Amino acid sequence: MKTLAARLLAAALHVLPFVQEALAQPLATAANASAAASTPKVVFDQVSAYGRVFVVEDGFRRMLRFGDVDGVDQSIMSLDDPASVPMEYVRYAGLGLLFVPEVESVMMIGLGGGSFTAMIDRALPESRIDAIEIDPVVVEAARRFFGLVEDEKYRVHIADGAAFVRETGMRHDLILADAGVADGIPEHHTIDPFFSALRERLEPEGVLVVNLGLDDRSNAIIARRIQAVFGADACTCVRTPVDANYLVFATRRSSAPQATQLLARAVAIDGRRLLPYALTPLAGQLGRCL
Repeated sequence: MKTLAARLLAAALHVLPFVQEALAQPLATAANASAAASTPKVVFDQVSAYGRVFVVEDGFRRMLRFGDVDGVDQSIMSLDDPASVPMEYVRYAGLGLLFVPEVESVMMIGLGGGSFTAMIDRALPESRIDAIEIDPVVVEAARRFFGLVEDEKYRVHIADGAAFVRETGMRHDLILADAGVADGIPEHHTIDPFFSALRERLEPEGVLVVNLGLDDRSNAIIARRIQAVFGADACTCVRTPVDANYLVFATRRSSAPQATQLLARAVAIDGRRLLPYALTPLAGQLGRCL
């Protein structure tokens, strides 16, 4: 006579194949659905005088890319949470707010999808924003697919960033230099005269943020050029942990704020919930430049 335990074991073994089959069907269906959902879809493809511009959707993410449909993401927007900031370097660029006591005006060189300027516009709706973008097709993509809306305080200028900086008389509290092409950064946006002109466009308490997404050697060379213009003690840097972008924060003052002061400002901004993410953990990663 079989014991109760033996009978229960036999029954379990008898139904196990049916359970496995039942579980496999929804899992397979989910896997197939996920694979279908993750197939990238091109929603914008246009050639400009400066190259080919793509907007690609993959699941709940929309990306701006240059040159190739599988190229580097220049901007990312979450379709189910447009106010979020999926792009890592944009979150780190927000650290620029820590260097300026009060940000009333912002300039961005290289609009992309407008992720950074849109974030600033939501956080500081009274601030003046000037975005400089050389490619009108990129501006069209930003308006149609990334929620760019201009008004009297948020203006987009179709111009080369270096030429605009040389010719404008405007000054700003925070400038983000992030001009990019399919294969890197325009050469004239990486040299001393460009950084000298940017320094002149800063308010006395202002900060320049430069996003570098090149190899380590190139990043180090450009970072040293920025330091030569602003002074080594006036510069602070950070490397993003996932994408390995390198951001330089340069002030017009003889020395940048101390780490404790930056952390205190990060805590204060996080307490006000100005941004959709916390600056405090990122502020702790700031340090001396290469």
